Amino acid sequence: MLSPAIFDLLGAQQQGAGNEIQLTDAMLRLLAAEPFTGLAYEGRSFDCGSKVGFLAANVAFALARSDLAPEFRDVLADLLAGEASGTAA
Repeated sequence: MLSPAIFDLLGAQQQGAGNEIQLTDAMLRLLAAEPFTGLAYEGRSFDCGSKVGFLAANVAFALARSDLAPEFRDVLADLLAGEASGTAA
């Protein structure tokens, strides 16, 4: 979690790598103004800055929920079956 001050820094941040505003650049500027710490954890993470990573995160989230997983597995199976037969949308 970052301080709310990160939003002001992001708003003023120049484009960086990939011609995008980089959170890490704003974090370096925030670090110059106030301390922050990280937390090591064990678990899976997703790169939600990429389209595939964002989709993977949502699929993993749905599959981890007991109220969504059974129905969502059926939907995924139908989508994958359609892709195999060439009828995917």
